[in-house]
Amino acid sequence: MYFRIGLCGALGAVCRYAVSCWVGAHPFPLSTLAVNLAGCFALALVSGLPRLSPAARSAIGTGFVGAFTTFSTFSRENAALLLEQHYVLLALNLAVSLLGGLLAARAGLRCAQALCARAREELR
Repeated sequence: MYFRIGLCGALGAVCRYAVSCWVGAHPFPLSTLAVNLAGCFALALVSGLPRLSPAARSAIGTGFVGAFTTFSTFSRENAALLLEQHYVLLALNLAVSLLGGLLAARAGLRCAQALCARAREELR
């Protein structure tokens, strides 16, 4: 179990780094926002799939998503925006991250429900 979580965590960390390289540096913390919103969606999706084994759910949720997303970077970037007096960017990042995260999680749960409903239909 620990090996699977570690392996998925390593993959999540590499993916996180790849996203930050792909997005590049911006005054607005775009790469952190992107991975955190994607992580909210992915974790909700994984959580909403009842046929997924607890081991797979832990490997993906704790391992991959845990390493892919980053609350500490989110906090550090917001603190930097505050110290640099970029209040509009700070407010925008907080609002989009929090509201967007909730909406992404809702979308992930809805996708899981749709996938489950489709699987039930195919079994009929």
